[in-house]
Amino acid sequence: DALHDREGRIAFGGHTHNAMDRDLGRWRVVNVGSIGLPDDDPRATYAIVTFEADAAHVDIRRVPFDSEAVIADMGAQNHPDRDWVADSLRHGRQDYA
Repeated sequence: DALHDREGRIAFGGHTHNAMDRDLGRWRVVNVGSIGLPDDDPRATYAIVTFEADAAHVDIRRVPFDSEAVIADMGAQNHPDRDWVADSLRHGRQDYA
């Protein structure tokens, strides 16, 4: 609905932490995922988008990262949400379930 009365053909969004590339008819909607707290896969996610002539090519990529090092760093810095982030990194995010 947010795109219904807008001009354009491709939109990029985020916040859900789920990478996706969807064709919705007039619009193509891409969510590049999450670098530090992915929801659908334990690897960091990003997208490389290239444009050729009248087309866009979206390449969603996933790379492993050392989540235990992130958790350790958060502990060393006394991060207030360390336990929630640690659980999310180890078992997936539960806040949207």
